[in-house]
Amino acid sequence: MPVTALLALAEGGYAVELVSGAGSGARLVPVEVGTHADGWVGIEGDGIEPGAAVVVPA
Repeated sequence: MPVTALLALAEGGYAVELVSGAGSGARLVPVEVGTHADGWVGIEGDGIEPGAAVVVPA
């Protein structure tokens, strides 16, 4: 996942904005951050699967 997809939560930790299918919008999903290098980071969280679409700020 691009590091820029991570959102810092006020209560601590991080989340990503997971894009739902069929035009139903996006939702914040708390994630555990793993290793990072060269602008990329490994994450784990409920509903996060390989190839999941997330919002990345421009």
